[in-house]
Amino acid sequence: HPKTLQRYAEAARFCGVTGKDDSEVFEKFLAKIEDLKAYVGVKPTIKDFGVDEQYFLDTLDEMSENAFNDQCTGANPRYPLISEIKELYLDAYYNREPSSYED
Repeated sequence: HPKTLQRYAEAARFCGVTGKDDSEVFEKFLAKIEDLKAYVGVKPTIKDFGVDEQYFLDTLDEMSENAFNDQCTGANPRYPLISEIKELYLDAYYNREPSSYED
């Protein structure tokens, strides 16, 4: 997936984000997305939306498989593994910093 960073940086530049290189543009893009989430009132975690922890954990495998099989997943700049999707869900529920999924 050697073009992932470049493709995200391209999307960021399309949104008006600038920087000295793709890495800086990408980091600024992430910050802008966080600003937008706060502005429109998106809560920081899945848990904050009132999702019961046991229910979340009980349905985590199914949610991860459904996300993997979703037709939009193939349009991502980097095709994820089901295990990576599961980790992203856990990150989003517990407000963990995402692991690095770079190759």
